[in-house]
Amino acid sequence: MHRNNKISLGDLVRAMGKLKAKDLETQKRIAEMLGMTLVEKVIDGPSAITDAPILEGNQIVDSQNTDPTPALETDFGDSIPITLQHDQSEKDEWIREVEPLPAASQGGEYVAPKLEPLFLPQWTRAILSAALVTNAGDGLPDIERITETIARGDVVRELPTHSLPTVRRGVQLLVDKSLAMMPFARDQTWLQKQLQNVVGSDRVQVTRFVGTPLSRIGSRSQAAADYAPPLPGTPVVLLTDLGICQPMLAEDWADPQEWVRFSLIVRHAQCPLIALVPYGPSRWPAELLPYMTIIQWDRKTTAPIIRSIVGGGLEVATT
Repeated sequence: MHRNNKISLGDLVRAMGKLKAKDLETQKRIAEMLGMTLVEKVIDGPSAITDAPILEGNQIVDSQNTDPTPALETDFGDSIPITLQHDQSEKDEWIREVEPLPAASQGGEYVAPKLEPLFLPQWTRAILSAALVTNAGDGLPDIERITETIARGDVVRELPTHSLPTVRRGVQLLVDKSLAMMPFARDQTWLQKQLQNVVGSDRVQVTRFVGTPLSRIGSRSQAAADYAPPLPGTPVVLLTDLGICQPMLAEDWADPQEWVRFSLIVRHAQCPLIALVPYGPSRWPAELLPYMTIIQWDRKTTAPIIRSIVGGGLEVATT
């Protein structure tokens, strides 16, 4: 009979148990129908006595004692006959050499894993310094412009100076506490401290919001007048996802039109607007790109990348 390679010893055992084949002849015929051969084999030695079939190559071998006319009286039922081999351990007390697992903490306190900030710590100060500088007109005198004015015979009514990048204007930090930003809560706290170290804690005005800064925590219905932009020229920094992530059943999501409305208020106040977003450029809302500077809040961001975006400093937005 052709042997089917997909038929295993388990199939033979199940067939014998189902048909209640107790005599050797019936078992041999069942094995042949499954493409196997059940033969008798005599193995010398007392340790070789077994009532179970043994698989040897492509044959099922019935190993018995030296009795020349053996008969299998095994009642298979729902079990599978098997020969077990027991090896004595060289060391009777080997289990005592295993180190026990550490005992569970009795206090049950949850220990938060170590924070891996979205910005690389060694780059964070340089990133923030490059991202928040604005151009102040109180640098060194601009000799070329002064000379040109005098050469034209004009009166120098105001001393022209070079622009000087500075962070002395401070920062208004707006922290998004919407449901979508919950995974980044520790990053927000960490970055706030880093920003205060760079600019100075007395020059950082922190405000938390849900949705957009036009709707503070606890209410989405507050009027736009509740948001107070900083003095002209002060950078406004958002730690938000700009509504990119929309959690299921979340009621604090803001669409791009709401963000445009907020951006226009900041622009009218003549303040540069920067958004640190924990998602890549491919997911940024295209409607918002003309109204704010968006920076990817990610470990791939470096100070040179920031300088390529803001140049020598943020320009004060004008209406």
